[in-house]
Amino acid sequence: MMCTPYLSFVTTPPFFCVLPSHNPSSACLRPPVPRHDVYLLPFFCHHPSLLLRTSFPSSSSSAYAPAPGTPIPLLEGGPTRRAKQKGLPLPKDVDASVAVLFALICLLFFVYFIHQVSKFIRVNTLIQIVSEKAVTLIHAFKTVGTLGESELTSSTPAAECLTIYSEKEGYLNFVDFLALERAIKRKGYKELKILLIPKVGQYIRKRAPLMEIRGHSTLSEEFQKKLANAVKVSPVRSNEQDIAFVMEKIIETGLRAISPGINDPNTAIYCIRALGILLAKLGSWKGSCWIVRGKGYILEIPYFTFEDFLYKTFYQLRLYGAHDVSVMHALLESLTHLAEELQEGRETVQKIGNYVYSNIDPRIMHDLDRNLIVHAKQRLDHICQTS
Repeated sequence: MMCTPYLSFVTTPPFFCVLPSHNPSSACLRPPVPRHDVYLLPFFCHHPSLLLRTSFPSSSSSAYAPAPGTPIPLLEGGPTRRAKQKGLPLPKDVDASVAVLFALICLLFFVYFIHQVSKFIRVNTLIQIVSEKAVTLIHAFKTVGTLGESELTSSTPAAECLTIYSEKEGYLNFVDFLALERAIKRKGYKELKILLIPKVGQYIRKRAPLMEIRGHSTLSEEFQKKLANAVKVSPVRSNEQDIAFVMEKIIETGLRAISPGINDPNTAIYCIRALGILLAKLGSWKGSCWIVRGKGYILEIPYFTFEDFLYKTFYQLRLYGAHDVSVMHALLESLTHLAEELQEGRETVQKIGNYVYSNIDPRIMHDLDRNLIVHAKQRLDHICQTS
């Protein structure tokens, strides 16, 4: 005869102490399990198939697991046991109610999770996050160093230069100023002049020129290695000090939006406006070099000029958005707002505006579309020519 163990709770959820015991009225082939054999099982492990896969201690080897398909007696919780002791009516639906309540709570959490995920992956939200990252980088660039023209390229004779080569291949992601400062401080240099050769975000080959040390023709190999390790090169491009890469993410989102497969010009317009705001913050960007003056060193990092940023921002959008009047109008509007924000460099904005407008042929447009584009171009020219 097959006997079914009787299971009962002795504590409260989320985990219950389960006491296996045998029905005294059943004829068992083995001795009953002692009452002190207590096992911690989660409340959801009372299913027969789960019990068969549960590993019990050796002291419970005499316990019988129910055969598949054998019904398990109702699990008794605290209220059920107390009701039995006092002779009160048994709350038969207590366990079922708890299970239903738990299922509803899980369902509510699942719905909340889906809502939060869908909210986060909205395109506008992602563009806003990337834009905030770009603003933080622009502020950091202006705080840590100054922007201007290189002072080291022509100030030191070539005979007094030492070239350090890259030991890795990949993208130049950022310069670790603290590691650079520690390495220079240990050697006791008071004004080591360092010129970084590639731009931040540029892909470099192994053994390619990485930096030049001006005013020194020899340095120890250990010190050269520490200087090279302060420049982080990785196979994956990052946005830690790469403003251009952050802006490329917004540009890529706009290009995808105007592609024939997606055809979402409104998202592209949103990206163009966000780029215009970022370019306005780069308006005071003068020169092609980021100069960082630290303790014991002067570091010059080549970077893009303001005109380079303008060209790299608009040249792909100009090309692939030429078929959409709303996108071309947004490009001209963004340049107009940029010119309004700038006190200097409006001639550069007008140059890019002419470049964008050259990809438009007003003769093949409808009168309404032509008037919209021509009016936007005239307004841009008027602002750029106003001192």
